[in-house]
Amino acid sequence: MPDAARGEELGTESRATRQATGRERHAILRDLDPADTRPLEKQLRTQVGGHQSDQRLVAAAVWMQQQLAGVPSDCVLRELPFAAKFAHDGAEVFVDGAADLVFFKDGVWTIADYKFSDGPPDELRRRYAFQVAIYRAALFDNDGQPRFGAPTGAGPVRLLIVRCGGDGQALEIPLPDTPSLGDTAREVIAAARELRKFQRATDD
Repeated sequence: MPDAARGEELGTESRATRQATGRERHAILRDLDPADTRPLEKQLRTQVGGHQSDQRLVAAAVWMQQQLAGVPSDCVLRELPFAAKFAHDGAEVFVDGAADLVFFKDGVWTIADYKFSDGPPDELRRRYAFQVAIYRAALFDNDGQPRFGAPTGAGPVRLLIVRCGGDGQALEIPLPDTPSLGDTAREVIAAARELRKFQRATDD
């Protein structure tokens, strides 16, 4: 995930502080062992700083453990990096990043993106559906065939935003699967062109 999208709480903390907290949470979630039988509180306590009191992190960790129960480790990919080229209307844009969690369970691929937020589901969909669509297009072809090394083949792709609230609860916010690479490429190019216009305007 782009760094700017990490750390979603609104409050008095600076943007840089929220982003640093988000990166730390993602690193902890990457390193937690879903097969560890110890209570989650003990696992989090072993992390630097004792994060068992971070309710947003607890929400994400509990949800992850529940989802990955019984899933073979080679069917779980956390912080999965990607680099993809999107082409449309004579233009090309290269995008790289990392998907928070990708796993294969019961014949279905899931791409999950953590948001440490209490924002309304519709707002989170509006803000981040495009980001998750980029993950979908970069990691899978139109038929659900993984573009990365995977122990299994094609399958339906489930797209989720996982809202990790300050109350320690995780809420799944489903997104429609958008298998059309052409549609995503068009949006990526359009966004890149708008960014270029903005940069040129600020340079003048």
